[in-house]
Amino acid sequence: MKRLNKMYAIITHMISTLIYIFLSILILQEIKKAYSKAITVSTGVFIFLGNIYFIIRSIKRYVGFQVPELFAFSGGYAFYFLLNLIIIFIPLKIIFYCNNKFLKGKKNILHTIESKMKIIIAGIFIIISYMIIIGTINTYSLKTTHYAIEIPKKKSILKSLKIALISDLHLGYSRNNKQVNKVFAMVKANNPDIILFVGDIFDFYSKNIPVEILNQLKNLKAPLGKHAVWGNHEIYQNPKKIKKLYAAIGVKEVGIINDKLTIWDKRFNLAGRYSIHYDRLGRNRKKLVEIIKHRTKNLPTFVIEHSPHHLPVVYNNNIDLHLSGHTHGGQFFPFQWMVALRYDFVKGLKKIKNTNFIISEGIGFSGIPIRLMSTQEVVIIHITFR
Repeated sequence: MKRLNKMYAIITHMISTLIYIFLSILILQEIKKAYSKAITVSTGVFIFLGNIYFIIRSIKRYVGFQVPELFAFSGGYAFYFLLNLIIIFIPLKIIFYCNNKFLKGKKNILHTIESKMKIIIAGIFIIISYMIIIGTINTYSLKTTHYAIEIPKKKSILKSLKIALISDLHLGYSRNNKQVNKVFAMVKANNPDIILFVGDIFDFYSKNIPVEILNQLKNLKAPLGKHAVWGNHEIYQNPKKIKKLYAAIGVKEVGIINDKLTIWDKRFNLAGRYSIHYDRLGRNRKKLVEIIKHRTKNLPTFVIEHSPHHLPVVYNNNIDLHLSGHTHGGQFFPFQWMVALRYDFVKGLKKIKNTNFIISEGIGFSGIPIRLMSTQEVVIIHITFR
C-alpha cells in the first residue's frame, strides 16, 4: 500500500509538473507577441528558473536531493512570480478565447481589453511584483498571539498553566538573527511555565546556523523545561544531527518526545507524536491510543505534533489540548486556498467536542521567502483549570 501511495504521489507530481511547464510556454508565447525579443528572452530565463525550481522541489523528497541554497531563494521567487502569472493570465486567455469563439463579429468590451494585451501583461507584472515586495517585507514581522482556554481540572493540583508554543522557525533556511532575538524577547516577557516546540525548528542548510542564534534559544528558560517533537523538515534529515541541534538550544534528549508520553505527577500528561510524514517515509509512527495508554486518566492530557492531520483521532481519545503548526497559515496567496482544502482548519483556536485545538502559523518560512495574508507568531496559551 505504501509503495502504491508513493507511486501515486510521484505520478501526481509528474503530471502537475507537465501542466505547469505547458502553461508556462503558453504565457511565453503571448509575451513574445506583445514585446521585443530582449524582453521575451529575459522573461523566458525567469520562467525557466521557476520551472526548474518546481521540478527540483517536486522530486527532492524521493531522490534525497537538496536544493542549492542560492537557487532556493532565486528559484523560489521565480516560481512564485510564474505561479501567479499563470493564475491571473490563463483565466483571462480562456475568457478571451470563449468571447472570440462564441461572439464572432460582435465587438464588445472584452475585444477592447484583449487588444491592449501589452498593457495587461505589464499591469500583471506590476501587481505580482508588488505582492512579492509586500510578502518579503512581511517575513520580518512577528507578533505574540494569546489564547485563553479553560480545561477540566480533574485531579490536577494546578490552577493555571502558561505555555509558550514555538513552531516552524526553519533555522538554516531562514536564519535572521533579529527575528530570533524578537522570539527570545517575546517568550521571556511572558514568563511561561513550559516551552513547547512543535517541529520544523531546523531546516536544511542547518550547518550554517550562527551560534548566536542557537545560544539565544538555549537561554530561554521555563520551570517545567523545554520539550519538542520533530517536523517533516527534520525527519528528512539525519536524526543524530537533529538531536544535536535541539541539544544546542537546550532541549535535552529526554525532552524530545516523538511518540512518547511524559507525566507530570499531579499536574498533567504530555504526549508527543512524530509528524505524519514519518509514516510516509515508511517508518510507522505509533498510534495515539498506544502512546497515551499509560497516562494518568484523572489528569488533563495534552498532545503536541507537527501537523494537524486526523483531528477525529485526537478528540475521540479524550484529549484536552492539541497543539500543532506546519500549515504556516497558508503562508502566501494562493496557497491559503489549497491548504484550507487539506485541513479542517489552518490556524488559530478551535474547540471540537471536548478538545481545544491550536494551530500556530509559525515563525519562519518554507520554500519561498514570502508571507502574504498570513502572520508570523509566537503563541502564548493561558490555561485555567476548572
